[in-house]
Amino acid sequence: MSGTYLVTGATSGIGAAVADELARRGQGLVLVGRDESSLQARREALVGLGAARVVSRVADLASVARTRALAEELRAVPIAGLLLGAGVIEVTRKMTDEGLELNYAVNHLHKFVLVEALGPRLAQSGGRVVLGAPVGSVTSKLDDVHGLSWSMFKGVSTSQFANDVLAEALPRRLPGLEVIAWNPGSTRGTRVSRTLPWWGRALFWLVNLRGRDLLEVGVQGADLLMIRQDQPLTWVLGQRSVSSPHADGLEAQAEHLWSINNAILDSRGESARREPPRRR
Repeated sequence: MSGTYLVTGATSGIGAAVADELARRGQGLVLVGRDESSLQARREALVGLGAARVVSRVADLASVARTRALAEELRAVPIAGLLLGAGVIEVTRKMTDEGLELNYAVNHLHKFVLVEALGPRLAQSGGRVVLGAPVGSVTSKLDDVHGLSWSMFKGVSTSQFANDVLAEALPRRLPGLEVIAWNPGSTRGTRVSRTLPWWGRALFWLVNLRGRDLLEVGVQGADLLMIRQDQPLTWVLGQRSVSSPHADGLEAQAEHLWSINNAILDSRGESARREPPRRR
């Protein structure tokens, strides 16, 4: 599907690789990042690669207020698909200025807010959402999204599982929307480990040493955005589609997730303004 695609995490790593490939295919791009100078450099590079049009928005996706403002700015922009790939790995408990656990805010909540705002229009046009994360790798009870009872990697695993729940709920919630839950697997050259201590960065580097290169992963991401899957939900692990990693389904968890996220948004003066998905 030709058009304009929104990419979060587009200034480095997998998000940048996907944006590069979309530019080579002559697509339009909306980039989101925290730093204007980095976005300017990316705009120039993507135009040079052949992008039809490149616009950018500065936004700290750890902030509910800024993500909601971004969503409002983009409501009127004709977007064919979303690649929501921004993410962090924090193994110590860190809180945002709004009092949210950082992994949950960046890895999941920004995806929830943007899809809630932009998803209905995408569903009407037959668009798609690619949730880029290590999906399908963990199971959680979503019992502590604020990280009050902290353990190493708990924040990461909770946010990852929340994305799985979101992926399964969206096709029921927004018929016509294609959802791809994408775990690209081990990939060399990402910066997702940049906030880890030195030993964490070294371990991450070793784990991914024999992983896929960014160019290959970028091509895959662009394909997932542009080529119809002809099914409401597709799970992708590495280079292949797989069956759902949650054989028992996640409908009950979806009810819980919408309740949690609506409470977070309401407490900060915003609401998702929709009921959680119901059984059909």
